[in-house]
Amino acid sequence: MKQFLWLLVLVTWQTCAATTDRPPFFYVEGPEGHAWLLGSVHVGKADFYPFPKMIEDAYLQADALALEADTESPQVASLMQAYLLADEPLPQQVEAELNQYCQQKGLQCHTQLAPWILSSQLAMAIMAESGYDAQSGVESYFRSKAEVKPIRELEGMKFQLDMFDSLPRQTQLEMLQAAMEPIDVEELINSWRSGDHQGLAKLTEEEMASDPHAWQVLMLDRNQSMSATLKGWLAEPANLFVIIGAGHLVGQHSIPKALTAMGVKVTDCWQQRCPTPTP
Repeated sequence: MKQFLWLLVLVTWQTCAATTDRPPFFYVEGPEGHAWLLGSVHVGKADFYPFPKMIEDAYLQADALALEADTESPQVASLMQAYLLADEPLPQQVEAELNQYCQQKGLQCHTQLAPWILSSQLAMAIMAESGYDAQSGVESYFRSKAEVKPIRELEGMKFQLDMFDSLPRQTQLEMLQAAMEPIDVEELINSWRSGDHQGLAKLTEEEMASDPHAWQVLMLDRNQSMSATLKGWLAEPANLFVIIGAGHLVGQHSIPKALTAMGVKVTDCWQQRCPTPTP
């Protein structure tokens, strides 16, 4: 379980893109509107871009940009305050391991923070060591373009914060301990870059098998909920560019599969011909 939780962070936060890459990318059609779905990472490097022309043109053509949550909203900092502190101290052994790890890495780690927040901070610190930063992430890349577009949210920050905060304490501790373990992420990165949906799904689903509750909460429930929201948007005469964590777009329980089951036409743009975006 703990190995997957670390990978889940990486699915969300790390990899690179270039004009020859094939990140998960779908075209979905509804009764009135349509949308482009891009599998996302939120940390990157400036030289990861641009994306392949089809993706860049799809964004330029879109009427609005849709995200899981708008992390750049001015309300985020104040909203986070309610979630920062843990309800109880870390177990002594975990706290000792954390202090030793942070000392070795030269990090300032505040052990009174919630374990899931600590794990995300460690992940960001490790990414920073390798030159990755949030300002170069996928969402920030598209938001920084000159074309100002309205922002929609599939979930919102409060929903995501509530979700992680409600995870069982043991799951949060596993996330924290996993964040302190060395891991080779090349298989994950290569799967994302090469468009190996099967490999990426296998990495996530196999590791989540040991914690059915977390799998249900973090993946299955959210995939169904975000799919329902997307289907509702497709009833409007809109053209959307939607950025979603890459892990949600692959596998048998993915958003594309859920949308198909709901009667929405879904096309994998790397496997079939999608409409040519005209920016």
